[in-house]
Amino acid sequence: MLNDMPAWRSCVFAAIATAIHLPASALAAHELPTPLETAEYARLSTSEEISAYLAQLAREFPQARVERFGTTVEGRPLEALVLTGAPHGDVATADRLTVEIIGSQHGMEGAGSETLLFVARELLAGSLKHVLDDIDVVLVPNANPDGREVGLRVNANQVNLNTDFVTLTQPESQALVESFQRYRPEVVLDVHESAILKKRSLALEGYMTDFTVQFEMANNPNIVRSLRTFAFEELLTPWIAGVDATSVQSHRYFGEITSSRQAVPTGGLSLNNLRNRAGIDGRLSFLMETRLDPKDGDYPTYRNIGQRVALQRISIERFLLEAHRKRTDALEAVATARDQVRSEPLALDVRYVAEPGDPPVAIGLRRIDNGQVERIKFADSRTVAAGGRLRMPAAYVVRGEQLEVRELLDRHSIRYSILDKPRQQPGVEF
Repeated sequence: MLNDMPAWRSCVFAAIATAIHLPASALAAHELPTPLETAEYARLSTSEEISAYLAQLAREFPQARVERFGTTVEGRPLEALVLTGAPHGDVATADRLTVEIIGSQHGMEGAGSETLLFVARELLAGSLKHVLDDIDVVLVPNANPDGREVGLRVNANQVNLNTDFVTLTQPESQALVESFQRYRPEVVLDVHESAILKKRSLALEGYMTDFTVQFEMANNPNIVRSLRTFAFEELLTPWIAGVDATSVQSHRYFGEITSSRQAVPTGGLSLNNLRNRAGIDGRLSFLMETRLDPKDGDYPTYRNIGQRVALQRISIERFLLEAHRKRTDALEAVATARDQVRSEPLALDVRYVAEPGDPPVAIGLRRIDNGQVERIKFADSRTVAAGGRLRMPAAYVVRGEQLEVRELLDRHSIRYSILDKPRQQPGVEF
């Protein structure tokens, strides 16, 4: 019961209930405490505890099952919790939207793993139960178990997984792409945290960033235009508005701010990151990033994990409600985009530019010395330039570095044929 909890914990739950309009009794009635709750928010959950909780949910609820879809560098399992109300437990059926949510690609961003366990419980036994009547949800709470165990951003090979989705050199990034093949989600959400104190860059100028939660969609210009339009107008914009309406300050994503003198973009355009890699496949793909507080702060819970999870719960649960509300239109938008994918020319040169005459963008930065927020004006470089257009050919012929190319194609599950004798084929060499 809430009355039996420490005061800070009651406040956290009450804040969540108020912000997302849930009755407090729905939160109090659960008899399946997450590992974070069991530890009374005094430490982060281990990878083993996360796996054990997923297995417990699968035992308790027929709508849930755990699937191992890969293995990390150090041999830990990569697991998905598949939640569906469909007959026979099928996912990726033609009339049901599938949403895949990935947490904690960066091992030091621990709230994603914790939050998705709460979200799983709400989908199975709480206020979100109705969502599974119409859509399927695949949760990957712990996408980088090796990094999580040592509190590092990278995996055990010291690779940032979220810049590995073109070359796919790591077993974790390979497995995530394979999970898209397995579950065929129409909608993907990549959950992150971002440190507000950047000691080696912005902090040297005396500032921290000052944001609560920010959102972005897949923004590479080679993603079908109709899909980007739908993502922006029908999901991203109402999602931001819905979270903002809970009094949680939210906005569209600003790129990494490492200097008060830089220009402002809106995040990476390349296919290296997960959201754009998922988007180029014809999926509605999004990024969510909440603030990661400094380690040495004075917080009511360990490293403020209670508040960090509360912010992510509000944002993710709002996202699921928007996806559920737009499920029929989203299915149609994805189907239409996949029909159009080869009809649009491919841009070979993609970058941000500053348009002449664009006014500067004012962003609040917090001074480290006195805690005051200053509105700093940044040059606006959020316009995307896409050049070097090329019509997609019917096929590519690879004549050099064939072994390396074959390995890369295999990692991306791209089909190809090996010619055993010369053949004439019209085409363009570049």
